[in-house]
Amino acid sequence: MASHDVQRSTRVAARIEAELTALLQRGAVRDPRARDAVVSAVRVSADLSHARIYMRKLTAASEPEQVALVDGMERASGFLRRELARTLGLRRVPELAFFWDDTIDVALRMETILHELREEAPPGEDADDDDDDDENGGAHEAAGAAEAPGRPETAGGS
Repeated sequence: MASHDVQRSTRVAARIEAELTALLQRGAVRDPRARDAVVSAVRVSADLSHARIYMRKLTAASEPEQVALVDGMERASGFLRRELARTLGLRRVPELAFFWDDTIDVALRMETILHELREEAPPGEDADDDDDDDENGGAHEAAGAAEAPGRPETAGGS
């Protein structure tokens, strides 16, 4: 039963994301704060009563612009729920809550911190230090190669 609920909420989330994206592309949300807005993710509760919609802008956005976008989308939520009710065919459309999607911002901050740490590291304290390879008979290199796909640069490209 729980698996069915998860599958259904995932399907509904995908449909909500597609419909909201189409509404934004058509310019149906007339609030200027929603200009250049994109839906980056939708999460729907298992009982389909609530939907968390994560938003971004196509262009760089300052913190006041981020807040304005979320406020504009919240203000349009009644209209958006009516449109979703018309197109989704659900008995009850989830309550919509809008959030700024900060995953890219967080990833960039982490990358900046890692870069600064690499710059500050004294010479010779590299992760590829030859002393480690000699003690482990090259096992360090093999472990590093196995971990390569999990690096922040390649993980979760969405």
